[in-house]
Formats: sequence, C-alpha cells, structure tokens
Amino acid sequence: MEGWGTFAPITVAFNRGPHDDPHQAAIDIDDVAARMQKDGHDTSNDPVYVVNLKTGVPGPCRRR
Repeated sequence: MEGWGTFAPITVAFNRGPHDDPHQAAIDIDDVAARMQKDGHDTSNDPVYVVNLKTGVPGPCRRR
C-alpha cells in the first residue's frame, strides 16, 4: 500500500472462492474475534494487529 495517514481508513476486499456458498459471508467474523481475544495478546494467531513504528513491536489497538 502506498501512502498512509495516522487516522486514515484502510479498506480490504474479501472474495469468496469459486466453490464457496454465495449466501455465506466472505469472512468469518466470529473466528476473527475469537483469535484476537483472551490469549494474553499472543499475536501468533491474530489475523490483524498494529505495529508500533518506533519500536517495531506489535501491540494491541487502543482507543483514544
């Protein structure tokens, strides 16, 4: 991705495979939530995480 902004939104498309049911969601939100919670901030199984650009260390998202 070229360019960035501190508060800029990011849009990502999720496409189904040719044999996937078109009536089902393209991404399993329950699976994403389960992999992001209650694991002591273990990033090894997280589908999404934020990296501190000063330290290079992944960390949890925090609201301000």
